[in-house]
Amino acid sequence: VIRDISPDLLAAIREAGCPYEYRRWMRHDGTEVAVASEQALVRRDDGLHSVGIRRWKLQKILFDAVVEAGIQVHFGKRTDEVRIRPEDSLVEITFGDGSQATCHILLGADGARSKVREFVATETSNSSRLKY
Repeated sequence: VIRDISPDLLAAIREAGCPYEYRRWMRHDGTEVAVASEQALVRRDDGLHSVGIRRWKLQKILFDAVVEAGIQVHFGKRTDEVRIRPEDSLVEITFGDGSQATCHILLGADGARSKVREFVATETSNSSRLKY
């Protein structure tokens, strides 16, 4: 997916990470079960290969790309309500501080008690919820 969004973004992620050379399977007690080279496991002609990358590095690369694209990100806000506005089909988000935002696409990273997930995934959501 990242390759399709931006080849430059994919290049930045690859540059910040390290390609996998081997995969190891371990038991719960740390005993090694098997080892295989990445090349033997993944035979692709598309040039895509797994990389290991620290979470903070990936988050920074993705955040920088989002900011560069002019996409607004809200930090430190609790999501109280998510709804689809019937008049224009925009997603409307109401935050815990009473402020609101609208968007075409909402990506929620609002935790274990996610209001975004609740809106999209529950059967009790109103009839104007997103359809897949």
